[in-house]
Amino acid sequence: MLKLEIISIGTSYPAWIKEALYEYQKRLDNECKLSLKEIAIVKNNKKRNSQEKKIEEGRRIESFIDRSSYIIAMDQHGVQWTSEIFAQKMITWSLNRSKFQFLIGGSEGLSSALLERSDVIWSLSKLTLPHAVARLVLLEQMYRAFMINNKHPYHR
Repeated sequence: MLKLEIISIGTSYPAWIKEALYEYQKRLDNECKLSLKEIAIVKNNKKRNSQEKKIEEGRRIESFIDRSSYIIAMDQHGVQWTSEIFAQKMITWSLNRSKFQFLIGGSEGLSSALLERSDVIWSLSKLTLPHAVARLVLLEQMYRAFMINNKHPYHR
């Protein structure tokens, strides 16, 4: 069974997002082993600029990365795919690896070190999405990919 892990900056979400996230987590239970790692946001202060904040959040994310995983960095400048292409990518990636880690950065994005060490950089949209919404869209697309690959009518 594939292991999917979302490692993201941010620990606080509105109730409606929590409900939707829980719904997709529950649906994915039958398809894969899913885990979520939430990392506290680095607070702004006078001694730390935005680049330093991004680097510190990157270090925190890095501490959870499994070197044997296929690493997918979520970034607005990454490649964009249709749901069908993402579903095919999941099949292709799973031929070589059984664990995928999806990285979602904080308000400043992912550090350049994380982007460079990632196997692929993926953009969900050209739009800027709040982190909670990005996580929700990612979970839905994971579920949709499994449904496409299983020829389930969820995806039409």
